[in-house]
Order: sequence, then C-alpha cells, then structure tokens
Amino acid sequence: MDANGSNKPGVPAGRPEAWKGRIQQRTSSYAQIDAYRDPGIAFPEGTTAESLVEDEIERITYFLILVVIANEIPRRLGGEASDAELAADKRRCRRVGWALRQSLASWGVSEEPDLSCDEETRRMGIQMDWLSYAADHALQVNESMRYCATWAYENNSPEWGRYALRCLRNELHWVLYALR
Repeated sequence: MDANGSNKPGVPAGRPEAWKGRIQQRTSSYAQIDAYRDPGIAFPEGTTAESLVEDEIERITYFLILVVIANEIPRRLGGEASDAELAADKRRCRRVGWALRQSLASWGVSEEPDLSCDEETRRMGIQMDWLSYAADHALQVNESMRYCATWAYENNSPEWGRYALRCLRNELHWVLYALR
C-alpha cells in the first residue's frame, strides 16, 4: 500500500479531488485560438467570417496561379538545368498545385477557380524561386492564422476559429510537404 492508501503505485485512492492535477483538465473552447490571438489587430467595420473566407480563397488562388504558370513553362529553369532538376521542378509544381487545390476545397470551393492573371503575376510565376515561394507562403499563412484567430476570439466564435486554424495548418503542412 502506498502513501495515498492505494494498492496500485501512483494511483490516488478515495476522493475525486485526489485526481486533481494528475489527469488532464478540461480546456476552454478558446484555448486553441488564444495561442494565435493578437490583440493589436484592428478589423475594418463589417468584417465577417464570410469576408475572411473570401480573403483566404483569394490568397490561395493567387499562389495557385503562380504554380500553374510555373508548370506551363517547359524549361523554366533555363537551358543549363539538368533533366533531374527540370523533373523536380515539374513535380513540385504538380504537388504544390494539388495542395493548394485541397486547401481551396477545405474552404468550400468545389470548382476550379478562375486562373487568369495580369502580366506582372505571369512574370512572377515564370521567375518563381521555390525557396522564396515557400517563405512568402508560410509568412502569409501564419499572418492569416493570427488574423482569423483574433477575429474569432473577439467575435465569440471559437468553433469557426478552430475550423479556420485547422484549414490553415493543413494548407501549410501540405504545401511544405509538397516542396520537398
């Protein structure tokens, strides 16, 4: 028998308060979004969950346009690139494109978005460097996490905040995995 009066070592006997601190306590519904909340963010008047979703869809579509343009150029890396480098570039284009399309689907987009773009965006897609693409993408996803979590916290919508964070974390993981 141990000091708590139990026959099993490490198991407190008797009263329910004996378990307090030994098992995981219930967390608040705001625990996940509170980790990303930024009290310094000020939202424009009329910001809604729907407008935040539209912003996310627009952001993902922009990154998808860059990837699609990069995939359309046959020898985008130049004449001195080896066949292995060209194949790796095309593979990254396909994988990142799939990850971004999955992310669009998680935000409720069921059909292929309009991928038309201006000359500046086309030039950026042609000259895209995967390292800077990954950094820009991760930076914007992390900013979106802060923005969505703060909005959800301030508007008493923890369920939507957890959903938004899950979509954004999945997008970040899928894209980073696709870039390997």
